[in-house]
Amino acid sequence: ANCRVVRALSAAKHPDHRRTLMNAAAELNRRHPLRLPALIQFRCGIHQGTAVVGMFGSAERSDYTAIGPSVNIAARLQEAAEPNAILVSAAVADYLDEATITKMSSLKLKGVDETVLTFTVAPPVTSELAVPTAALEPS
Repeated sequence: ANCRVVRALSAAKHPDHRRTLMNAAAELNRRHPLRLPALIQFRCGIHQGTAVVGMFGSAERSDYTAIGPSVNIAARLQEAAEPNAILVSAAVADYLDEATITKMSSLKLKGVDETVLTFTVAPPVTSELAVPTAALEPS
């Protein structure tokens, strides 16, 4: 399982993947500046742990999803992340090179009993591809 965590993290922080994501967001922001309520940005939260994965729902409607405390922590980390950043828990940071992470604060996350120590993953995504706010204002 540890090698899967390392592979997933490598993919998440790969510069080409970030660049592709940022280019796609910038393109959407350029194409639809008046229809979007805000600039499209991404936030990523990663935590490691067990989860129940499978089809959930009824005969009329079911979805393939994951549930459990680890999924909740990852979702809350995603919500707490700064725009265009990757926020990971200490459980994930243990697998990363110390030079690629920056220790952040411990967060009290909704639905989680203990505080969760967090780290950002470097290099931070720059906003060089983002559309300036002034470009979104109608002329």
